[in-house]
Amino acid sequence: MLSPRIRAVAVNAERAAAGSVRPRFLALAKHGPPLLRHTIPEHFASIVSQYGDLPAVMARSPVMTDASPPPTTPIHGGSGKSKPETTTLTYAALDALSNTVAHSLRSLGVKKGDRVAVSLGNVAESVVLTYAIFKLGAVWVPLNPSFNAAQLGAALAHLGVEVLVTGAVTDLAYKPCRGRSNLPLLSALIPGLAGAGRKGNGDGIESDVVPTLRTVVVVD
Repeated sequence: MLSPRIRAVAVNAERAAAGSVRPRFLALAKHGPPLLRHTIPEHFASIVSQYGDLPAVMARSPVMTDASPPPTTPIHGGSGKSKPETTTLTYAALDALSNTVAHSLRSLGVKKGDRVAVSLGNVAESVVLTYAIFKLGAVWVPLNPSFNAAQLGAALAHLGVEVLVTGAVTDLAYKPCRGRSNLPLLSALIPGLAGAGRKGNGDGIESDVVPTLRTVVVVD
């Protein structure tokens, strides 16, 4: 025979399953105060006003020299002609750069509610894009830059992404300047992308894999 306490728990579980009882944590979540009373751009603006001259971002990015292999090769940097460089941005610089990028994205047609996927990894450009997307009211969709074509296509299609921002090269983990070219990956998703880019006819792109995708931005 069940004890009174166990019977009460069982009854409450049945009532919750039937929809007559709300779990306590849901009630608390509904009535609890928000973590922030401002939007992300508003909160960021307040941080910039207080700490604008302090460093906000420190990231290492590969730097290619004229003697380095082109980024379309599978592996670059093996000759020692490229090296990682640390990029530091203050809060004020991050604010200014994200404003510039936000204007650029808006000129590409990005608007509030659009899903913008960013597949760049831990580089300064990724942070700038994040705040630019927030400032436009678009939806930031971070993706793993090590995805292969099938994984990337599945993620973009599942999320209904309109804009993809990716790097020309994806660095290998713990091996800066020894990266994988993303051109074959993009070509698999969007056949004829390179040709359309050369023509510059402004007709947009078409992808059977990701029907919602209309714009691809490659960060070199």
